[in-house]
Amino acid sequence: MKVGAAAAKMGIPGAPRSSSPTREKIMQTTGAALLEAMRDSGIEYVFANLGSDHTAFIEALAAEPAGSQRYPQVITCPNEMVALSAAHSFAQVSGRAQGGGQFGCGWLDNHT
Repeated sequence: MKVGAAAAKMGIPGAPRSSSPTREKIMQTTGAALLEAMRDSGIEYVFANLGSDHTAFIEALAAEPAGSQRYPQVITCPNEMVALSAAHSFAQVSGRAQGGGQFGCGWLDNHT
Protein backbone atom coordinates (compact mmCIF):
# COMPACT_ATOMS: atom_id res chain seq x y z
CA MET A 1 0.00 0.00 0.00
CA LYS A 2 1.42 3.40 -0.95
CA VAL A 3 1.76 6.32 1.45
CA GLY A 4 -1.59 8.07 1.53
CA ALA A 5 -3.57 4.94 0.74
CA ALA A 6 -4.95 4.80 4.29
CA ALA A 7 -6.05 8.44 3.95
CA ALA A 8 -7.77 7.62 0.67
CA LYS A 9 -9.58 4.67 2.30
CA MET A 10 -10.87 7.05 4.98
CA GLY A 11 -12.25 9.43 2.32
CA ILE A 12 -10.10 12.40 3.32
CA PRO A 13 -10.51 15.25 0.78
CA GLY A 14 -7.46 15.61 -1.45
CA ALA A 15 -6.20 12.10 -0.73
CA PRO A 16 -5.29 9.96 -3.74
CA ARG A 17 -8.23 7.96 -5.04
CA SER A 18 -8.29 4.42 -6.34
CA SER A 19 -9.01 4.08 -10.05
CA SER A 20 -11.47 1.25 -9.40
CA PRO A 21 -14.54 2.19 -7.36
CA THR A 22 -15.77 -0.33 -4.83
CA ARG A 23 -19.37 -1.03 -3.96
CA GLU A 24 -18.58 -2.57 -0.59
CA LYS A 25 -17.84 -0.15 2.23
CA ILE A 26 -15.23 -1.28 4.71
CA MET A 27 -15.96 -0.52 8.37
CA GLN A 28 -12.82 0.75 10.03
CA THR A 29 -12.16 2.39 13.37
CA THR A 30 -10.06 5.50 13.82
CA GLY A 31 -7.51 3.46 15.78
CA ALA A 32 -7.19 0.93 12.95
CA ALA A 33 -6.86 3.68 10.35
CA LEU A 34 -4.10 5.43 12.30
CA LEU A 35 -2.21 2.18 12.87
CA GLU A 36 -2.45 1.40 9.14
CA ALA A 37 -1.26 4.92 8.27
CA MET A 38 1.75 4.38 10.55
CA ARG A 39 2.53 1.08 8.81
CA ASP A 40 2.11 2.73 5.38
CA SER A 41 4.59 5.41 6.48
CA GLY A 42 7.23 2.80 7.25
CA ILE A 43 6.80 2.69 11.02
CA GLU A 44 7.59 -0.83 12.22
CA TYR A 45 7.33 -0.29 15.98
CA VAL A 46 5.24 1.94 18.22
CA PHE A 47 6.67 2.50 21.68
CA ALA A 48 3.66 3.56 23.75
CA ASN A 49 2.03 3.83 27.14
CA LEU A 50 -1.53 2.74 26.38
CA GLY A 51 -4.24 3.15 28.99
CA SER A 52 -7.99 3.10 29.46
CA ASP A 53 -8.45 6.14 27.20
CA HIS A 54 -6.84 4.34 24.24
CA THR A 55 -9.53 1.75 23.60
CA ALA A 56 -9.66 2.39 19.84
CA PHE A 57 -6.01 1.33 19.47
CA ILE A 58 -6.33 -1.57 21.89
CA GLU A 59 -9.46 -2.88 20.16
CA ALA A 60 -7.84 -2.61 16.71
CA LEU A 61 -4.79 -4.52 17.94
CA ALA A 62 -6.93 -7.15 19.72
CA ALA A 63 -9.05 -7.75 16.59
CA GLU A 64 -6.03 -8.81 14.54
CA PRO A 65 -5.11 -12.51 14.40
CA ALA A 66 -1.95 -13.58 16.22
CA GLY A 67 1.13 -13.02 14.08
CA SER A 68 -0.57 -10.47 11.82
CA GLN A 69 1.74 -7.94 10.19
CA ARG A 70 -1.05 -5.46 9.41
CA TYR A 71 -0.02 -2.96 12.10
CA PRO A 72 3.31 -1.90 13.58
CA GLN A 73 4.40 -3.95 16.56
CA VAL A 74 3.48 -2.20 19.81
CA ILE A 75 6.11 -2.12 22.55
CA THR A 76 4.40 -1.19 25.82
CA CYS A 77 6.32 1.16 28.08
CA PRO A 78 5.75 2.09 31.74
CA ASN A 79 5.47 5.83 30.98
CA GLU A 80 5.61 8.35 28.15
CA MET A 81 9.24 9.38 28.68
CA VAL A 82 10.41 5.77 28.46
CA ALA A 83 8.40 5.35 25.24
CA LEU A 84 9.82 8.51 23.69
CA SER A 85 13.37 7.60 24.71
CA ALA A 86 13.02 4.07 23.31
CA ALA A 87 11.64 5.34 19.99
CA HIS A 88 14.38 7.96 19.76
CA SER A 89 17.10 5.41 20.59
CA PHE A 90 15.73 2.95 18.02
CA ALA A 91 15.75 5.70 15.38
CA GLN A 92 19.34 6.67 16.21
CA VAL A 93 20.64 3.10 16.05
CA SER A 94 18.63 1.92 13.03
CA GLY A 95 18.35 5.16 11.04
CA ARG A 96 14.58 4.55 10.74
CA ALA A 97 12.07 6.77 12.53
CA GLN A 98 9.48 4.99 14.70
CA GLY A 99 6.36 6.02 16.61
CA GLY A 100 6.56 6.60 20.32
CA GLY A 101 5.13 8.45 23.26
CA GLN A 102 1.59 8.99 24.46
CA PHE A 103 -1.43 8.38 22.28
CA GLY A 104 -4.05 11.05 22.83
CA CYS A 105 -7.08 12.55 21.11
CA GLY A 106 -6.65 10.26 18.11
CA TRP A 107 -3.03 11.14 17.40
CA LEU A 108 0.45 10.58 18.75
CA ASP A 109 1.52 13.39 21.08
CA ASN A 110 5.23 12.59 20.83
CA HIS A 111 6.94 10.94 17.92
CA THR A 112 10.41 10.43 16.59
